[in-house]
Amino acid sequence: MSLSETPTGFGRKQEPEYIGSLLAPEVARYETRIEEITTEMEDLNVEEIKRQVLDNFSPKSRPSSSASNAPPMPSFLSSYTRWAISLQ
Repeated sequence: MSLSETPTGFGRKQEPEYIGSLLAPEVARYETRIEEITTEMEDLNVEEIKRQVLDNFSPKSRPSSSASNAPPMPSFLSSYTRWAISLQ
């Protein structure tokens, strides 16, 4: 009888612990890193920055009166076509 076959289990190799398809120590490292990233994002106040960007660049934030008074902007293609024709 070898050590790995003893009835008490001494000498047996311990099987690695998995959580899903990942090793448990990897999962623990990922959880720690996610917590670090979350804390860093809170310190940067990402949600406030995101809200400001959305407020400044969403179509709802543009006043309709200024858009109706301004002439329509030509597309890049039509501007390029006029420029190319003027060179001929």
